[in-house]
Amino acid sequence: MRFNAKALVSFIAACIGLIALSLDGAYAAAEIRDICPAEFTSFDSPHLTAEDEARLAGLEKRLQQAELDNDLPAQAQTLESIGLLRYTTAQFEEAVTAFSKGLALDRRLNDQSAQASLLVEIGSTYMQMGMQYEALHSYQQALQLWRQLNPAREAATMGKMAEVLRSLGQNKQALRLDEEALPIFARAGDKAGLAAVLNNIGLVWLAAGNKKKSIGYFSQGLAVYHNAADRRGEAAILNNLGVAFSRSGNQRRALSAFDQALALQRLLANRTEQAAILQNMGVVYSTIGQTDIAHDFYARSLSIYREAGDHPGQIKALQELLIFAVEEPGRKSRQLSTQDLEEAQARLVLAH
Repeated sequence: MRFNAKALVSFIAACIGLIALSLDGAYAAAEIRDICPAEFTSFDSPHLTAEDEARLAGLEKRLQQAELDNDLPAQAQTLESIGLLRYTTAQFEEAVTAFSKGLALDRRLNDQSAQASLLVEIGSTYMQMGMQYEALHSYQQALQLWRQLNPAREAATMGKMAEVLRSLGQNKQALRLDEEALPIFARAGDKAGLAAVLNNIGLVWLAAGNKKKSIGYFSQGLAVYHNAADRRGEAAILNNLGVAFSRSGNQRRALSAFDQALALQRLLANRTEQAAILQNMGVVYSTIGQTDIAHDFYARSLSIYREAGDHPGQIKALQELLIFAVEEPGRKSRQLSTQDLEEAQARLVLAH
């Protein structure tokens, strides 16, 4: 059977749009399955492992006892633990609920440090949910508290606010916050914070199209993370360095950076980050015309996203695989145009 490529693209785009709406509750899953092929609607949801279920049951039992004892500090601490467990298992709405209840108790206790910490957690959870303005509001409240309590935590919160602003396209404001935070971290001797801000500044310059500056900042941040033996940070910034190299046309160095990032994420057992890096490697191989290899990387990425129940990741990986479904047979051997390259580079996934 032969398909009209434009019609197929339109159909696939409609399916992906409906799937995205279904994640927000606008369409029922059954309605989507009636319209779209099974391959495009096969999503696995986040779920708790038996170990997670046992931990959650223990925490809820502890919370009930603290409520019976009218022990407000114990209630607040337990709610934070429940929120963190919900967050790490991608149950973000439940995480916000738990964090918010803990925040209300910390306000009754007038524990400003605990309040600030929970406001940051709530902001980070909102970011995972794609609710940038709610995240920014939470971070702003945390910032006011940290300014009175802890300069290093103040600077870290500024970095998180800059991340939100970047996601909203407000790069100048993001750069201003990052540059304010840089000397604070340096004075405090906070290597992790310093490296994170260097990474953030690199992201701003990359978004502005200045690949040389972004590579410079990513390289500085990488050195700091490496010296501090911060493998998680090192893996994230290596991924970003790979993106910058790829966008600058150096695909060999891009693949080298992605390989190193992938090895570290495997040591850390961070499955969703592994999937993002595999997707980036697929983009690079697609860029240089090795589409069979690219397809393999996209398929591996999708498999991991499904195992993790990461819906946004699954959609991204499916989009890449669907591109192959409509490309003309001669694509692999023909010279890629500038537009082809730009479109491929736009699909690279950055780490924060």
